[in-house]
Amino acid sequence: MASFSAGRPNSGVVVLGLSNGQALVVRHRYRVSFPDDRRVITPEIEYSLGAFAHLDTGKAVEVWSEDRLVDREYESLMRELMTYMMEDPSSIPCVLQAMFAARAIERIGDRAGNICEYVIYLVKGKDVRHTRVDQQDES
Repeated sequence: MASFSAGRPNSGVVVLGLSNGQALVVRHRYRVSFPDDRRVITPEIEYSLGAFAHLDTGKAVEVWSEDRLVDREYESLMRELMTYMMEDPSSIPCVLQAMFAARAIERIGDRAGNICEYVIYLVKGKDVRHTRVDQQDES
């Protein structure tokens, strides 16, 4: 693992940057149970294909709706990085690398959204491509 980044506080979403240039997006949670009056904390990790593997349209819609947040964060980061480059031209090579990494992560979000659209189509027979989440009904 070459880098690590956390999502929104309390979301449990993290991105692990691998040394081969790939990024792995996962969500971690902890399940607490009390067998035999003992507290047992079990860590759980969800990978982005969980909705696909289980054909879970609820999870697919949840992930699909998060893409808009990823896009907003990406646009905000791009504006901030452009400001750094304008203020300090010597930072351009490093900032460009950060921009390429941010773009790759944003594309991962887009791909995850596409997978979610396919899950909805497979389960419900409804083509939701090129629509927004808030335009969809619950059926």
